[in-house]
Amino acid sequence: MGQILNKIITAADDNLETFSLIWLDASVNKTDDNQHTQDELRATIHQLKTFEDSERCLKHILSTGNGDRIVLIVSGSLGRTIVPRIHNLDQVLSVYVYCQDQTANEQWSSRYPKVKAVVTDTKELIVRIQIDQEKRQQSRIYEPLPISIFDTKIVHAKLTTNLQGHLVHSQLLINCLLQMRTDTTDKNELISISKKIYRKNRAELTIINEFEQKYSSDTAISWYTRDTFLSRLLNKALRTQNIDVLFLFQFFIVDIRRQLEKLRLSVPIRAYRSQLMSNEELKKLKQSAGQFVSINSFFSATLDRNRAIACIENTDNFVPILFEIDAEPNLSTDKPFANIKGQTLNRDEEILFMLGSIFQIMDIFTYQRSIWIVKLKLCSDSSRQLDMIEDENQLLSFGHVLMTMGKIEEAEIYYRRLLEDFESNKHTDLARCYEALGNVADEKCDYDMALHFYEKSLRNNLSEPSKRSLDIASNYNNIGEIQQKKGYFKKAIENYEKALDVLGEYPLGKGLVKQAICFNNIGIACQEQHAYKEALSYYRKAYEIRRKNFPHDETSLGMSYNNIGNAYYLLKLYTDAIYYYQEALKLYKKTLPPHHPKYASTCNNIGAIYDDQGKYNEALSFYTDAAKIYRNIYPSTHPNVIKIEENIQRVLTKVKQKN
Repeated sequence: MGQILNKIITAADDNLETFSLIWLDASVNKTDDNQHTQDELRATIHQLKTFEDSERCLKHILSTGNGDRIVLIVSGSLGRTIVPRIHNLDQVLSVYVYCQDQTANEQWSSRYPKVKAVVTDTKELIVRIQIDQEKRQQSRIYEPLPISIFDTKIVHAKLTTNLQGHLVHSQLLINCLLQMRTDTTDKNELISISKKIYRKNRAELTIINEFEQKYSSDTAISWYTRDTFLSRLLNKALRTQNIDVLFLFQFFIVDIRRQLEKLRLSVPIRAYRSQLMSNEELKKLKQSAGQFVSINSFFSATLDRNRAIACIENTDNFVPILFEIDAEPNLSTDKPFANIKGQTLNRDEEILFMLGSIFQIMDIFTYQRSIWIVKLKLCSDSSRQLDMIEDENQLLSFGHVLMTMGKIEEAEIYYRRLLEDFESNKHTDLARCYEALGNVADEKCDYDMALHFYEKSLRNNLSEPSKRSLDIASNYNNIGEIQQKKGYFKKAIENYEKALDVLGEYPLGKGLVKQAICFNNIGIACQEQHAYKEALSYYRKAYEIRRKNFPHDETSLGMSYNNIGNAYYLLKLYTDAIYYYQEALKLYKKTLPPHHPKYASTCNNIGAIYDDQGKYNEALSFYTDAAKIYRNIYPSTHPNVIKIEENIQRVLTKVKQKN
């Protein structure tokens, strides 16, 4: 886990919490009093950055994501120039002018509602920020709520079978976190890294030490509902899907779920939750009436409607929302909700819904012209797609999800963590772990390493009489793919044929899946040897198996469409090629996250056709879409990044020459 810890500690400078404090003043770092004040302020908002220059400060604010929240301290002179420029930004929550001339600065700042106070005394500044921040943390209305919206055509009983793109993977990720076996070392690792993150924050270090000494699984909810490093780190990690941090919190998430299960309500309830949202977020909700949403964090609410409304504050940049939630206990089988009164310091009736709970938007309307009412109904969380990732070893499944999300480096770290345990214990899934590491090496274009792991997996499977033919066929197929990528096409086809022999002439179930993959790969080998008609024939064999037997596996169908498009492209039948590429993109948009390499590959292919046809503007558009994805998931030295950059530069040159 050393790699993960180092990565998180390095990222801590970019703020692992939602709230951050910025202090802009020409003398902010030049006096002992200011240095002492910074230490005091960190007890309220840990992340504090100082700037002496307005332009550098502005650049940092603009680079902060809309989901983060900034509290700005600024001197009177610099405030006059920067406040008008940042006042309408969603990420800027409030401004405090710390100056020497209170009267003069109150005059110009009165035009800006986000300016909460103009103060001349250090203690007053600290106390005012502390009080305001405590109110924000208690109500949590300013903290963004990570919501995923589902397709309108989903049948209620099959709520998550056709989730679009990254929504599928959010649910898969949550499901894996809940089903993984907890590692006893994770708590110690979380404590260790938290001490390093908060090493300059004495108040938080005291809380971390308390957590280390007193935490037990039956106090998870109590710890989560306190305003500490735990809830702040976890909430942002859930919102941003920070895999490294979430992995460390897995034991804590499972403990909360177990407590919710014990406290599970047995009667229907109506609960209320106030929230501030941007106009854009409200627009999406209004367009989604009748649709389904997944709330990808723990979701707290109250049984007291008046209390929820009382938490709402007037603000120019955000719209006040009141969620009215109807919940039936029998619909929350995997993701329970409970009344957690008695588990928190708060004496009010508080409901906590499990991470990843799914709701239907029943209605949206305005109340008293200022508050939007959003009526939600808790829905069943049963899902065939989530069942698909159930695995005897949940850590292995977690790595598979990371691979699907394009998180290649993170997946390798987790698989190698598994490998140490599996090799020492001769685990039954050792061969599968070797295969998974081979897949990682393949994605990184390290073909020698991929072949090394695939051959180890094959040897392990052949030495175990109980191993299924399906596993051995998979090994031969994987080895064939690497031989093919290394240019050894005859060896590749030999391995594909070995896989087909192992599967038999009339395989069933998953055997058919492997058979389709082998036909597809033989097609690729034929294509590489310029036998394009033979390649098209094998691609169609693979497509027919998938269409007839697995019509819901739209990702694999998309791959078949893409490969058929490749064959038509190489046969210079461009109209047919573009048709199949576009069909592939339609399916990828529905089933893959937006930054998946398969989507990029198909965009690149369409760009290549327009490039060949001399339609350079169209080619540039698709090349650029592919480049954005490749840059996001691969290092600059990756062959795909290098090639797409070359294509873009070449086409740009042609466009300039044409003009």
